[in-house]
Amino acid sequence: AKKADQSNIDSLTGEIERAFTEINKGKASDRKLNEVATDLESKITENKTALDTKVAQDEFDTLKTTVGNKANADEVYTKDKTDELIKVVDDKFSDYTTTTDLNSQLDDKANKSDFDTLKTTVGTKADQTALDTLTATVDTKADKSALTSLATKDELAKKADQSNIDSLTGEIERAFTEINKGKASDRKLNEVATDLESKITENKTALDT
Repeated sequence: AKKADQSNIDSLTGEIERAFTEINKGKASDRKLNEVATDLESKITENKTALDTKVAQDEFDTLKTTVGNKANADEVYTKDKTDELIKVVDDKFSDYTTTTDLNSQLDDKANKSDFDTLKTTVGTKADQTALDTLTATVDTKADKSALTSLATKDELAKKADQSNIDSLTGEIERAFTEINKGKASDRKLNEVATDLESKITENKTALDT
């Protein structure tokens, strides 16, 4: 409709422009001017009527849609609609209440003897876990005791013996070095021999102990 209106306006504008062109040239006749004026009035009336009709139609369509939506909304709250919904709910509830009693279903699903068996199994498992933990603790404690005993009695004694042997070996090596150089005195040789005898005695006593 707007496109058609614009076409009419453009056409009428062209007529007016041509009429003014003729007037400016001094060639326009009264008849031509009257035709343009009449056509202009007619076109204005047509466009106004068409525009009013279009606005009225748009308003009517909007109102019609609003009324339709309102009618659908009101239908939800009518008594007939409410009664219908209540009946559906009643039917569903009725179907539910006719099923097996809930207590019976629970009795079938949760057998007490099965539960007691499971409870015993869980208890046994817990006891086993506690026992495993205790066993590991005892084993660790026993290993620690054995390690402590071994370190105190044997390993430490061996460590001391090795230290004495290393020291004595160094003395002997130094004595032989002096002998090879021709510098060893009788006093030095006697000291080394005495020290060697003393160290051997100490190690033998420690080992016997």
